[in-house]
Amino acid sequence: SSAPVAMCPRHGQPTFVADASSCETMARQGLAAEYGIESICCVPVEGGVLEFGTSSGPETATWSEIPACPDMPKDEMKRAFEERKAVYVIFWQRQGDSYVVGADYVTPEHERAMRNRHGTDASYAALSRMFALPADGGGFVARAGRSGK
Repeated sequence: SSAPVAMCPRHGQPTFVADASSCETMARQGLAAEYGIESICCVPVEGGVLEFGTSSGPETATWSEIPACPDMPKDEMKRAFEERKAVYVIFWQRQGDSYVVGADYVTPEHERAMRNRHGTDASYAALSRMFALPADGGGFVARAGRSGK
């Protein structure tokens, strides 16, 4: 297959689709058009492919090429869920003098429990995106960042 998701692991390189709704090799071309998905990036990762993208409209970025994507701490995230039974992860990424949420994930089971308990889809991880934590501060994220581990 010459689909972007299939090409990525085959060549071991990221793939980029500037206009997903007109990409004839993409099986989900119609779905992308229906949901306003504009650009898609596929990056090979341990165990599969990470796909991320933008939508059309003012609320999103416009990409002309693959944007920089940080290396995610995959082993640590796997251990957090499998061994430590975590219900969420937040990847804090340093930008200038602050740490901001670069990525987050909440397990579907925890999302359901929070929706039932609070009547909303908002999660601790998602709401943490509103914060920029000072890199030179005394909080847990800043201290962990300074430790280099």
